[in-house]
Amino acid sequence: MFTITADACNHIADVLVDNVSVGAVGTYTFNNVAADHTISAGFAPSLSLSVGDVIAVEGNSGATNFDFPVKLSGPCSAPVSVSWQTRDSTATVSDSDYAADSSGVSFAPGATSGTITVHVNGDLNVEGHETFLVSLLNPVNAGIAHGQGVGTILNDDGMSAVEESSPREVSFAVEGKNPVADAVFFRVGLPAATQAELDIYDVAGRRVAQPIHGVQGAGYHTVRWNVLGGSAAAPSGVYFVRFTAKGRTFTRRLVLLR
Repeated sequence: MFTITADACNHIADVLVDNVSVGAVGTYTFNNVAADHTISAGFAPSLSLSVGDVIAVEGNSGATNFDFPVKLSGPCSAPVSVSWQTRDSTATVSDSDYAADSSGVSFAPGATSGTITVHVNGDLNVEGHETFLVSLLNPVNAGIAHGQGVGTILNDDGMSAVEESSPREVSFAVEGKNPVADAVFFRVGLPAATQAELDIYDVAGRRVAQPIHGVQGAGYHTVRWNVLGGSAAAPSGVYFVRFTAKGRTFTRRLVLLR
C-alpha cells in the first residue's frame, strides 16, 4: 500500500495510477501485481496570497512610502514567501514618479499579513492622478488569489486642466498604451449621477468582464480592469469595450498581449 502525504499547507490534487486518475486519494494499494505499474501524485497549495491597493498623495519633496498590504488566506505551519516587483502604468520610473523595486515578503509560521513598501517621489508638478502596479510572483507554500496591486498617486499640487471643472457631457477613454499586458484603465466623465455600464467582450461576443454596473456619481472616474484576474486571467486577443450612460454608447477596440 502506498501512502501519499502533502507538504504543509498543500493538499493532494490528483493521483495517477498507470497514467489514469484515481482521484485525490491518500492511499493506494496494488492488488495481484503481475507486471510493472506507475503511481504519481500532484499537489496544490491550500492557501492563497493577495495584495491590496494603495491610494495616497505624493508629497512635495523627498519620498512617500506606499505600503501595500499582503494577506495570506490562513495560517500555515511552515514558512510562506512570495516575490514582488513594480511595473509602470500611467506613472513611470522614467518620469521619476516612483522608484522601481523588487524584493520578497516572508511569512513566519502562523503569520497571515505582510507589507510591500514602494517609494513614491514627491514633486511640485501640476499633473493628473497616476498609477503604478505591484505584482506578486513565485509563491512558496501558497498560491496567488489576487496578484496585482495598484498604487494611485494623488496629485496634491493643484488641479490639472482636465480636473478643474466638472464634466459637461458624458465622456469615455482608454488610458495608457494599447496593446496592453496587465491592467487596463478607463477614464469616465459624468455630468450628473446616472446609471452606467462598462462591459468587455471577446471576439466571440462573450462578456468577459463588467467593471461598472449601477449608479455612478458625477465627476471623473478612473476604472480598472485587471486582465490577469487571478485564476480567470484573460487570454491574449482582441476585445471590445462598451460604455453606456445617459443614452450614449461608446465602443473601443482593445488588444491584449500577454
